[in-house]
Amino acid sequence: SPKDANGSPLMLDSFYSQNLDNGNTYSIQNADLTQQNSYIVVTDNALSEINQNGTTLRFFGLIGNQIVVQQDFEVGHDCCHVTPISGPFEE
Repeated sequence: SPKDANGSPLMLDSFYSQNLDNGNTYSIQNADLTQQNSYIVVTDNALSEINQNGTTLRFFGLIGNQIVVQQDFEVGHDCCHVTPISGPFEE
């Protein structure tokens, strides 16, 4: 989860990810998450837009209208599910 300068988790007002290969954005609702301060970067719904060997996604987190988090993630897929390659993923 994103943290402030003191290491405390940030409570984002909104967030989205952008696929840097094709420019598409993914806005995933966090309502179903049971863990607070965790944010979904991408889901299997975007599988057809993810390169199996790696696609860079940029995560943007906002408080109000200001971007306070900008982090790149590399993801791929195993033909069934999006899989993490690099980035600060949490299980």
